[in-house]
Amino acid sequence: MSKLYLKLSPNEINSKVFQGKNGGYDSLEVDKYLDLVVSDYIAFEQFKLENDKIEKENNELKKSLENYRAKISQLEYENTSMKEKIDAYSKNGNNLDNIELLQRISTLEQELYNLGKDPSKIR
Repeated sequence: MSKLYLKLSPNEINSKVFQGKNGGYDSLEVDKYLDLVVSDYIAFEQFKLENDKIEKENNELKKSLENYRAKISQLEYENTSMKEKIDAYSKNGNNLDNIELLQRISTLEQELYNLGKDPSKIR
């Protein structure tokens, strides 16, 4: 975020005294001073626009963070569930048998594909 550099403070604006000239103020002096005030307003508007943009970006990042936290929570739950299933298979001794069967099925399906047959269409 850029810094806001203002040429005038509120006290400087409030305490400014213009020199009198021909029954009024020196218009050149007033114009120069108003140019300073305008340049500060322009700087402030640019600062405000940039600040608004950063705030919007920050809010979007907060929403993304919440979504990722929710996804992490869901994945942690799924991970725990899968670990429990793996433990249950391990206790039953079926895990090696099932893995071996899945590997055998995969090998047989690959052979069918190599022969030009689609295993999903065989009944």
